[in-house]
Amino acid sequence: MSTVSGWHLNPAAVAMNRHPSHSLGMGPRIHAEAGHVSARQWTTRKEALKIVEKILKLYEKDIPNAPVGKSFGECYDIIRVKPTDEYLKLWEKGKKRLGELGLDFTLLYGQD
Repeated sequence: MSTVSGWHLNPAAVAMNRHPSHSLGMGPRIHAEAGHVSARQWTTRKEALKIVEKILKLYEKDIPNAPVGKSFGECYDIIRVKPTDEYLKLWEKGKKRLGELGLDFTLLYGQD
């Protein structure tokens, strides 16, 4: 929604700003990749709203009790400051789900 509404690609409020150790570099990466895909495929606000509504149906009931998730040290190799394979695979799974909702990530990376 940010991209198609003319907003920036700089997400904030990770873990509701209460858990600084849960602020990870993958969040902005995910936000940027999804934003760039929606811009490259000329996603309309109406199309983006449909995607957001589908995502919201999956998670809305859990928002009041959303888990904090893993910390930086659990998701990153802290020596190399790179995401772990497990964390990268989680985003690959997320991209696949977003692809099923209409975001074409091949516009960024080409065909696998």
